[in-house]
Order: sequence, then structure tokens, then C-alpha cells
Amino acid sequence: MPGCGTCRTARLAMFTNAVRMRAPIVLQKVMEQRNDSECTGACLTAWQAEIPEVIVSGLEVCQVTNGKVEKYRGLSVEKVTRTYAMHSERGDISSFQSMDPDNEKYQGGVLLYDSDTPAKRRFIFAFSGLAAEDDEAACLLLGITLGMTRESADAVAAISQNQAYYDLVEWASALKF
Repeated sequence: MPGCGTCRTARLAMFTNAVRMRAPIVLQKVMEQRNDSECTGACLTAWQAEIPEVIVSGLEVCQVTNGKVEKYRGLSVEKVTRTYAMHSERGDISSFQSMDPDNEKYQGGVLLYDSDTPAKRRFIFAFSGLAAEDDEAACLLLGITLGMTRESADAVAAISQNQAYYDLVEWASALKF
């Protein structure tokens, strides 16, 4: 079909812009809610899982002021790649299911489903830079604002009993564009 590649590229560009615009809003809200005065920012990696297509990789969101930008970039990429691999291998939907803090494998990567397409595209998001529970909550809340299904976000939160997500899910649902 002529032009399909162009349409896909345009849709991906629009989605990437939406991620870049909404990530700081969500991250700021999580930091405010959790009253974490030591954290000023985080890094985000996001993929479309079917391809896998990189949407953003190690994007600094807000300003990381503790000198750990490169570390957080690497950790966000690791969470996405591990979540992708473990989903392919075992059906995991969260990096919480395969975390191993002794080997710097943390919570904070999630696989969510897009509610706007019949094919239910899968996206993987990972923040790094906040407390582990907050990294995961920020991903889940960002996903909801981007049109991911509430059911897929709730399923991830249930695995880790993520209170930060439960505290803000109604806010994110109302913010959904």
C-alpha cells in the first residue's frame, strides 16, 4: 500500500512528541505527590514493542541535578530491554517481576497496551531516577495520559502493589488527552 510507511512514521512522530510533552507533567506530579525533595528529574526510555521501535531513549525529563544522568539513562534502557526480553520469554509485564537489585536490575519498566487500535499495540516505558515504586508509577501514569488501557496499567500496579500509582491514577485519567 503506497504511503503506509509515511503514515506510520508520521504517527510515530506524533506519539513521540506527545511522550516528550507529557512526561515532564507526569514526573512533576509524582515528585510533588511523593514529596521527594531530593529528586529533581529522571530519564525515560520508551519503545513500541511489536517492532521494536525506539520512541525515546534515555530522555532527560525535568533536570537531573545529582550528576547521575548517564547512570539513569543506562538504567532506563536496561529496564526497557529486560521487560521486552522477559515479556517475550515468560510473558512478564513489569521489570518488577525480574528485578535483581544486587545486579542493578530495578523496578520501573512496564509494558502497556494502546486502547486506540484494534491490534492493541504494546508499548514499554521505563523511568529511572526516582524511588523504584515512583519510577514505575510515573510510567503507568504517563501511559494512561497517552491512551494506554487502564486495565493494563492496573495489572502492572497489582503485581508490585504500587501505592504511588493508586494515589494518582484518577488524576492521570482526568488528564488523558
